[in-house]
Amino acid sequence: MNEYLDGPDREFVYVQGYGFTDGPRKPDMNSMIRVYSNALGCTLIAFLALQNFVPLVVVMLMRMGNPAIRIYNNQFIASSDTIEVISIWSSLICYCLPILLLCAFLHLGAHTVFPRRLPRAGEALPAAGLVLASSVIGSMVAMLLSALLALVNLHPTGPGLPEADNVRSLMLAAASSALMPAIFEELLFRGAILQSLRRFGEPFALFCSTLLFALLHRNLVQFPNAFITGMLLGFLALRTGTLLVPMLCHFINNLVPLLLNFFLVGLPEESVSRAYIGLNVVYLAAGVVGALYLLRTRPQFFTPLHRDVPRAERRKLSAFFGSVPLLAVVVLLVVQIILNLF
Repeated sequence: MNEYLDGPDREFVYVQGYGFTDGPRKPDMNSMIRVYSNALGCTLIAFLALQNFVPLVVVMLMRMGNPAIRIYNNQFIASSDTIEVISIWSSLICYCLPILLLCAFLHLGAHTVFPRRLPRAGEALPAAGLVLASSVIGSMVAMLLSALLALVNLHPTGPGLPEADNVRSLMLAAASSALMPAIFEELLFRGAILQSLRRFGEPFALFCSTLLFALLHRNLVQFPNAFITGMLLGFLALRTGTLLVPMLCHFINNLVPLLLNFFLVGLPEESVSRAYIGLNVVYLAAGVVGALYLLRTRPQFFTPLHRDVPRAERRKLSAFFGSVPLLAVVVLLVVQIILNLF
């Protein structure tokens, strides 16, 4: 007959006829964090590797049915619609495989990765307003950062919006630049990464997943916007208990500029600038209205997340970013961000 007696950091096993013997030492939190960090680092290395060769493989497969696609020095030349189709298939492969890999490493279930409680309109729409307003704040910080870099003769630029001159092109651009990121970036960052790290504390999980999300944009101009908006999307995922809310907010945030760019094509630059200023005003107003509505109907929505004492949080962050695979990913991304400045 075996019985277990819990100690502070290990179990003592009673074996009849022999007495109590030491059981295996219980893993401490930092050791468990390192296990998760190693798994996440390996997953992101696979993600970065896939992004380097999957688009080329997709292009080569598509060339079998469309000889008009040309490959020159590992770059492909095709129509804008074909490029969007290539981007859609590449995103599907590059995100799905790492998500499945991380789930296998950490034994994550589908409900953990994709909490999908149907949200109420009273929380989804105000949340969308908050995210739109956060994107304005992030863009303003990015503009300030660009102005500071210009003082030292650095002029980084962010990726431009895809051009669409007809409804079919617009739909493909929306699928590539709005729908696919809204689904798969949320599944990876606010799903697999954030939800798996929640056991170590929600503030810790929120910060780590958001920082990785911002770094993986690999662009200093995009970093402030990605970090601020990503932090809010993660907070919404924690507060609402569903990934559908951040997915919807992410989709709307990416879709509206595409639509505005489509309808303003051909107008004078001054009119386009005024339209974007007006859009930012609408975004900020939507954020204020959303915040006031949530404060009135759900005052507990904005209560701070519970966190450990600062010293414990620093130990967790040190353990998480101290693993070799994840540290290699962070260093690689930072180097790419720096190189993109020149």
